[in-house]
Amino acid sequence: MQRPCMSQLPATLVAALLHLRRLDLCANHDLIIGTRLTALSSLRELSLVSYDVVVKPGATLPPSLTKIYLSNALCLPPPVAALPNLRHLLLEEMEEGVLGQLSLLAGCLEHLELRRCYSLPPAEAPGALTRLQSFHLWDPPRPFDFWHLPPDETSITGADVAAVLAALPPSLTALTLTLGDIGDDALAILAPIAALSWLQRLRLAGDLPHSLALPPESGWWAGLRILALPASVAAADAAALTAGALQLEALILFGFCGSEVPHSSVVLQAAERLPRLRHMCVESLKSLDSRGKHPDRECFVHLLSQLARDRALFQPCSKRDSLVLACL
Repeated sequence: MQRPCMSQLPATLVAALLHLRRLDLCANHDLIIGTRLTALSSLRELSLVSYDVVVKPGATLPPSLTKIYLSNALCLPPPVAALPNLRHLLLEEMEEGVLGQLSLLAGCLEHLELRRCYSLPPAEAPGALTRLQSFHLWDPPRPFDFWHLPPDETSITGADVAAVLAALPPSLTALTLTLGDIGDDALAILAPIAALSWLQRLRLAGDLPHSLALPPESGWWAGLRILALPASVAAADAAALTAGALQLEALILFGFCGSEVPHSSVVLQAAERLPRLRHMCVESLKSLDSRGKHPDRECFVHLLSQLARDRALFQPCSKRDSLVLACL
């Protein structure tokens, strides 16, 4: 099978792509980058999906690139570190060696996403990214997920995540953590999150303990503008939420169950006391019953109408699988 190579593309085709802004390249084997790719001077986004990316001598990537998606590669292609305008890097299913090279992007990278990677970057790598504004960690490995290896060789623990969080630079304003089933080990991530006093957006999801409660110290809550987390965690954090998150403008709740009236009431009453809240989204409600009705939604709207009977805080907008509320 012939390996795909950009240098094999006809010159007429390359000329026709000079104004291309996004390019996706995928190969079952090595993906070979030739010199003609450099000619795409308008390119902003590049996706490289291959077991390995081979760069021919003299080949570079267009300096106009601002976003790169890299999947399954064995190493970070050398030209990536030389891109002066690279701001967003998304890595999926990458090995530890690639993640250890992130410090090469210290001077430019602002947004980093790691999806289903086989390990976490060394703690010093995120700390070297002094311009990093957002860090998103999605679905790290769970025990036995990869090659049926023992859990101590495959799973990422709460302590591992905590070490990375503790090294994040003060430039960070957005954090997403979607964690696997790490059980009570999730408690290890709480202190590093509370230390991120400059955080404006936080998304916390995954198989987290229902009793998980974020630290009550008001310092880190004060800057939050957008908060997404399980409804059970929001209920446990209701007092700290209303006392500290006075700048919160949007609240997203996962796994909300309207039939649990005391649990729901705590969350809704906390939301009512947030002075700047403008958007509220409830996701993962239960499915419709045999009559085609949504019992959780009906209960939720009933609770909401009770809370808002004195002043119309929210205007509900119904959906089949979610309920979105926006302040008037």
